Amino acid sequence: MAAIVNYGPLIDLSNASAHIDGYVQLVVFVHRSTPIQYKILTKNGEREVIRTDVLVGDDTRPYFPVSIWHKQIISQIVAGSVVLLKHVNITKFGDSVEAKTIHCSSILCLVDSYQSLPSEDITDAVGGCQLSTSAKSKLHKVIKWLQRSADVHGNGGRSYCQVCF
Repeated sequence: MAAIVNYGPLIDLSNASAHIDGYVQLVVFVHRSTPIQYKILTKNGEREVIRTDVLVGDDTRPYFPVSIWHKQIISQIVAGSVVLLKHVNITKFGDSVEAKTIHCSSILCLVDSYQSLPSEDITDAVGGCQLSTSAKSKLHKVIKWLQRSADVHGNGGRSYCQVCF
């Protein structure tokens, strides 16, 4: 019998504060990532820990912080990509709300570069993704948001799309 995995609801970043201490999925654009190295003193000596602070955005909130604690996920975070983050924890520190990965968080690259986004209709490209209907809808919204942002900054006119499946 196959296990049923619930990664939590797929949310808009603007609604993250309604999910404090909950586990969610996010379809987001990666603005940048910054690795931060810690040295922790333990009984067995010094241990190195690397956390990566990632700034992401979607069509409802252009900037939102995510802390990545896992090497497997860190290696797949690339600025300019659109990703699906599964089973991330929404936390609050003072007035700041952020997401952080936990031991069973995962990532799926959906679009490997916003610069490769098409200027034409992207419905066919998104339709081919093996995602839930809600995730496809959210991906479509994020791509449209990126296209509008690119047009404002003069980066429109791309003629091809590389959507990851």
